[in-house]
Amino acid sequence: MSVAESLSINGTNLLTIMHSIQEIRGLVGAAPVRGGDYELPHRDGAEPGSRWDGPRVITVMGLLYGNNGAVLVPTDARARYHDRTRALTALVRNSNRVSTLTRVIPRPSGGDLTVEARGRYLAGLDTVAKAAFHAGRVAFDLLALDAYWHDTTYTPLDTMTTGSYTEDIDGDIETHRIVITTQGVNGYVTVTNNTTGHWVRIPGSVTAPTVIDVEAQTAIRDSVSYAGLVTHNTDFDQWFELAPGSNSITITGAGGDLNIDYWGAWA
Repeated sequence: MSVAESLSINGTNLLTIMHSIQEIRGLVGAAPVRGGDYELPHRDGAEPGSRWDGPRVITVMGLLYGNNGAVLVPTDARARYHDRTRALTALVRNSNRVSTLTRVIPRPSGGDLTVEARGRYLAGLDTVAKAAFHAGRVAFDLLALDAYWHDTTYTPLDTMTTGSYTEDIDGDIETHRIVITTQGVNGYVTVTNNTTGHWVRIPGSVTAPTVIDVEAQTAIRDSVSYAGLVTHNTDFDQWFELAPGSNSITITGAGGDLNIDYWGAWA
């Protein structure tokens, strides 16, 4: 039995090479949590430390055949089997470079969801239980560098100025993949998410837009970095976040417009 959803590496569906995917482990669910609490001398218990979602290991298991269409054992089955083994190795290993992993999530309401994450080859890629060198089982591990899957394209929120807004955010998990762009903001502006309690204060200018990449922690205006002027009230590695569902957002400070684009995060 094959899994219901597809998995592609750099745009190539694994099922164009593999005969079937019988199991994929680590593809869905919560990512492993890194960091932790810490103990202090002369104090019982522990103090809460910073935690963050780490990378996940995805294990793919399936079958490789040397078939030619419906003909399972053609005369050149061994050659076809070895060609597919080499093709799968080249695709998955990708010269040890970072790849784009894409999965299509089927939803009962229709409108299948396409999401992606960065990943690289970790281990495996050895076929076992071979049948006369024209069929065999294969398993390999991928390291998904992103803790969660994200939309392949961004979703823009309403253009905002000073005031309060309610925005619905798609996804299963809070997202930090956010880009905030200021337009005609003469000074500092603070974006507060009352739903999560996070706020970020960013510098603006009437002469050029300032582009804030929350995940990359960059603030660029006219090719110059202003990241050192950004302040926030969350962990050092999380400038801002949007939660799945309804978010109450308040803009205060200098006038002008703000555009917020986000990529939904999915388990």
